[in-house]
Amino acid sequence: MSFIHEIANAVRARRRELGLSETALASASGLPLSTIRAAEDLTAPGLFVSEAETILESIGLSLQVVTNGSRRASGERFAPPPRSALE
Repeated sequence: MSFIHEIANAVRARRRELGLSETALASASGLPLSTIRAAEDLTAPGLFVSEAETILESIGLSLQVVTNGSRRASGERFAPPPRSALE
C-alpha cells in the first residue's frame, strides 16, 4: 500500500469513527473542503506533507517516518545500513 493510500484510509476511518463530516474536518483542520475530499478520494497526487500532517493532527493522529517498519526508541540515532546493503 502506498503512502497516500495509508493516509487516505486512516483519515477516512478516523473521521468516521469521530462522527465528523468532511466539512467538519475541513473546519477543524483549517484546510479547504476540496483538500479534505482530495486526500480521502486519492485525487490529491500533490498533497503536501504539511497538509497531511494538519489533517491527521486535527483528528488525533500523527505522521511518523520509521525504518524497516519499526519504531526507534526516543533519542536513538539513525545508523545507515551496512555497506553491502547499499551496493
